[in-house]
Amino acid sequence: MKSVHQSTLSLWQKICQKVNRAVVFADNAVAENLHWNGGLGLLLDAGAVNVKEFSSFESVDPTQKKALFIVSSILQEATSRVIQNIIEASKLQYAVVITTMSPSVHMFSRTGSFDGDENVIFERFEESMLEWMGNMNYTAEVCHMPLFATCLSPGLFVTPSFSRLFPLMSSDLPRLSLQYKSARGDNKNFSSLKDVEAANLPKSLQIMYKMLVGSIDSMLGELNVQEDCFFVGQTSKILATELASYPPAKLRRKSAQSKVSLLLVDRHMDLMTPCQHQSEVLMDKLTSTLPRLSGHHNDIKVDMTPLCRVNSESKEIIAPGSLAGSKGQTTQSHLLPLLKSKVKEGLMEVNRSIVEAASTEKLPVKLSGKPGRVTAEQLDNTLKLFKGNYKAISNHLETVQVAMATCQCLKSSQNKEYELLGSSEKLMLQSVGSEEGQGPLSVLLRNMEASQDKPLEEMCQTLDSVLTQIVYVYSLLGVDVRYSEEEDTIKKILVQKIVQGKNYLPKITKMLVGDPVTEEIVSAIIDDMFDKLNAMSSARQNLKHLSSVVDPSTTLSPAKGKPFLKQLMDLAFDNSKGDIQDIGYISSGFTDLLKSGFGLFRTVAKPKPSDNNVLVVFVVGGVTATETKLIRDTVASHNNDTQVIVGSTQLCQPEDIVEALLCQDNLNPD
Repeated sequence: MKSVHQSTLSLWQKICQKVNRAVVFADNAVAENLHWNGGLGLLLDAGAVNVKEFSSFESVDPTQKKALFIVSSILQEATSRVIQNIIEASKLQYAVVITTMSPSVHMFSRTGSFDGDENVIFERFEESMLEWMGNMNYTAEVCHMPLFATCLSPGLFVTPSFSRLFPLMSSDLPRLSLQYKSARGDNKNFSSLKDVEAANLPKSLQIMYKMLVGSIDSMLGELNVQEDCFFVGQTSKILATELASYPPAKLRRKSAQSKVSLLLVDRHMDLMTPCQHQSEVLMDKLTSTLPRLSGHHNDIKVDMTPLCRVNSESKEIIAPGSLAGSKGQTTQSHLLPLLKSKVKEGLMEVNRSIVEAASTEKLPVKLSGKPGRVTAEQLDNTLKLFKGNYKAISNHLETVQVAMATCQCLKSSQNKEYELLGSSEKLMLQSVGSEEGQGPLSVLLRNMEASQDKPLEEMCQTLDSVLTQIVYVYSLLGVDVRYSEEEDTIKKILVQKIVQGKNYLPKITKMLVGDPVTEEIVSAIIDDMFDKLNAMSSARQNLKHLSSVVDPSTTLSPAKGKPFLKQLMDLAFDNSKGDIQDIGYISSGFTDLLKSGFGLFRTVAKPKPSDNNVLVVFVVGGVTATETKLIRDTVASHNNDTQVIVGSTQLCQPEDIVEALLCQDNLNPD
């Protein structure tokens, strides 16, 4: 079976066949995919004249006659207008549009059905492009390239086009009922997420789900496989149901050469693990302490100016480094120490790699420090040997950038806060099961009260961390424990802090409360926030084996966290279990109906995720590098040779989870 990475690279090779002598326009999601698959140089080497942002404010120089547009959206509304604006502001004679979304999804978006001639949609858009160019004898071409997965390492991929997608929760139901009534004139009330089907959702969300399903189908088609589809969570169930009935998927399954298990999981089944500051791998520490690369959801900004012979004041105009491989290194193998080893071993491997690179370049390496312990000073001393030696830096660019990122993480003031938050979370976890006044909410409340003595601006800067810890605690507790008195006190303190410090609010808090900031408005927003938190903490209440993410304390040991995805893998690969109720299965054909117990002529057990040699785990709403390692290690611990591929909408950090849960309108995506 072709790998996901090989599939993505082959698609970029096909795109490169169309870029010669063209000015290329790419949207942010496509640019992020390109970033991890060869970068700008890939297109320039293939003959592209220039590469620009996909924006109505851009155009093509009058001397250039060819443009190529690569977009991760449907060719309607805003996307169509931007293409029109660029073409009309230029003097093109040849325009090519590549969309990553399939013709079938375009058909559904336009007509509300998959029936009809899909080719007509693209043909009509080609005619519109010719009109915008001003001559029907010019050349216009529209095609579909299923760019979907961006591989960060072998067996781990993310999907930049869907970075903002987050599962539905029960707190969305009142608004869903109102919108359904407004759109359909139907007084239907959704009392439970189980009542919700794709057809009940707002049109924009329906299309978003169809786009994701179409993209998953395209990826499986590139791999030439058919799937046994499993799910945990209602959003994942809707997606699995949509994939089962998606017309191109039905055709694909008939001709596929092999089988895989596809397991879709809703992120909010466990927000404790992605919100915690107790990383098992180095990648999570880097992404949580260093700033994101501008416009990206999965890479970080690495300051490379210490190795440059330039005035430090020029830092802002120098392109930052990152973790993605250069054009010649697209397998991302240099990231394995960050993703597959525990933090201590990862640090040692990063240090070994940079020392080896310096030795290869015959630089005067001096080994220092204690064996088995790596410090920022050690890494810094070795990195300084590369300063101004651009040939040496170029020869080992991936290694140098990873070492620089690690060094900056260890030096960062954020690193200290990261460790303090981790210690605080440990206390909250260990207090689970304690009597009222001693539990996790009490620990959180004491932390909040302690910060009230700080200066106003300094106190406000802790608010984003407070929100993260609140999400952590509510996912930790589930529906087992609620202390209304403590919850009310936490609400009052939050409102007071936000109103007093309205001029100093940090990013997430500002996004949550917006403008204007008054006590009445903030109180309403905080009440709504706790409705979401309570909805999130009830997500596991109907599960039999996976209802808790806490291993309770005993007389010999304190309570410990049990990451949901690790438990899920244990359950999926436990041969002693019969029918696993917590993992749903969607049949996609008559044979599967027989397998799933509907057969009148024979009784066959429902399929399990462990039945096939390849398992694709796709988390809707983000996954951490630590969880990716846990998934792989858990499957391996069952002495199983199953190949595991982990995918998600993004590689997330605590801030991403808080923003998606509390600040986004997940019922009405942009």
